[in-house]
Amino acid sequence: MSRIHTLSDIGKGSKLGDIPSSRYPSNRIELENQLACANRDREIAIECGNRLSNKCSVLDKDNKRMQYDLNRSNKDKEKLFKHSCQLINEVKRLKVDNTNLTSQITRSQISRDEYKARYDIQLKEIKSLQAMIKILESKLASAQKDAFSIQENSSKKDSEIMSLKAELEHIKSKLASKIDELERLKSDTTSAVARPRSVITGGDEKNTQSEEQSSISNSD
Repeated sequence: MSRIHTLSDIGKGSKLGDIPSSRYPSNRIELENQLACANRDREIAIECGNRLSNKCSVLDKDNKRMQYDLNRSNKDKEKLFKHSCQLINEVKRLKVDNTNLTSQITRSQISRDEYKARYDIQLKEIKSLQAMIKILESKLASAQKDAFSIQENSSKKDSEIMSLKAELEHIKSKLASKIDELERLKSDTTSAVARPRSVITGGDEKNTQSEEQSSISNSD
C-alpha cells in the first residue's frame, strides 16, 4: 500500500493524498486502487473496532462479574471474620470452662481423698464401737445373771422380812393390848383406893376386903 500524505507533509512541498514521488496520481486506476485499499483498511478498522467493542463488552461483563465476585468475597470474608471472632471467643470460653472443670476435678479428687480418709476413720470407729458393744453385751449378760441370782436371794430375804414384819406387828398389837389392859387395871385400882370406906358389920367388912384382894391379885 502506497503512503498517503497528511497535513504534516504540506510544508515539505507535498499535497494531501500525494505520494512522496509524485504530487498527483498518474491515473484514475491508481486512485481507485488506493480508494479500495482505504475502504478495506476502513472495513478492517471497523471490524477491529467491533472486535475491540465486543472485547470491551466481554471485559466489562467480566469486570462486573469479577466485581460482583469480589464484593461477595468481601462479604464472605467479613462473615468469616465475624465467625472467626465468634470462634475465638468460643475457644476462650471453652478454655475458661476447661480450666474451671479441671479445677473442679482437682477439688473433687481432693474431696474424694478426704472423704475416703474420713470414711476409713469412721469405719475404724464403727468397728471399735462394735467390739465395745460385744464386750458390753457380754458384761450385761453376766450382770443380768448376777442380778437374777441376787433377785432370787432378795426375794427370799424379802419374804423373811415380810414374815418378820408381820410377826413384829403382831407382837406390837399384843403389846398395845397389854398396855391398854394395864392402863385399865391401874385406873380401876386407883378408883378403888380413892373410894371412902363405909361403916359396916364385921362380916361385911371382911367380905369387902376379900373382894379387893381378889381384884388386885387378878390385875397382877
